[in-house]
Amino acid sequence: MASGFFTPSEITKYVVETGYKKSILPAKKMLLLSIMAGIFLSLAAHGTVIASHNIQYPGTARIVSAIIFPVGLVLILLSGCELFTGNCLIIVSCLQKKARWQYFMKSLLLVYLGNLIGSLVVVLCLSWFNKISHTDPLISAYNIKVAAYKSTLTPVAALVSAIFANLLVCMGVWLCYAAKDISGKIMGAFYPIFLFIVLGLEHVVANMYYIPMGLLAKNDVAGIQAATKLGVSAEKLSRLTLSNSIINNFIPATIGNIVGGAIAVGAFFWLVFLKDDNPVVFRTKMNDRQPELLHEEA
Repeated sequence: MASGFFTPSEITKYVVETGYKKSILPAKKMLLLSIMAGIFLSLAAHGTVIASHNIQYPGTARIVSAIIFPVGLVLILLSGCELFTGNCLIIVSCLQKKARWQYFMKSLLLVYLGNLIGSLVVVLCLSWFNKISHTDPLISAYNIKVAAYKSTLTPVAALVSAIFANLLVCMGVWLCYAAKDISGKIMGAFYPIFLFIVLGLEHVVANMYYIPMGLLAKNDVAGIQAATKLGVSAEKLSRLTLSNSIINNFIPATIGNIVGGAIAVGAFFWLVFLKDDNPVVFRTKMNDRQPELLHEEA
């Protein structure tokens, strides 16, 4: 009976082929798929805000958010869209000499741009054309609180958090690849993302929603007043600026996500399962029945 999942070695080889196909996508298709991925992930992030903004206990709020947010990654993975953090795994194809390094870099840059465009589309549409979802000042306050926290992190804290964030996100992608059926793929993606959200780690594409939404929420006077009641100090509010967000979050989170996905997951599993994948096998000669030592190509 066939197994319902791939072995770790088989997953790594699958990642090589998948990464190669991603790296050679035409630029237009890559951009469109990455825009849709940004939309999916931002909608999931918005869902976490709507569901958890008025929950008193932080732990409970994180668990509720962690149940909702994986929907975004599941939509991306099962629809074939392009996510910057997941595409860090293309490095496995490069290390295996299947994909070209310049294509890997092109993919990261173009998909990053597309994810940003998709995220901003959601932020602007929800902020400008869907005021009903923002009539409660607590929603604006929650957006301000989240964005203020993220924009006032030290760059080192954001970097370290982002490394672990994409380690878990890419493991969600990895486990999704391990499964052979839809339910298995969904469950494989769910649990690592669940943990990433519970831990409150920094994911640059998710932050493409959270931070711009918080910046726009600063224009809501009632939201600012409610944010102070949630513990957002005047100092933190003053430091919630685009420049601080870029320096303290987006730049270190981007670097950390690349390290966590490309190095801690992609390069690690390539090193373990493919770099020296030249297994020794014995085959018996038909004539003398003596074992002949053979080496199979990886």
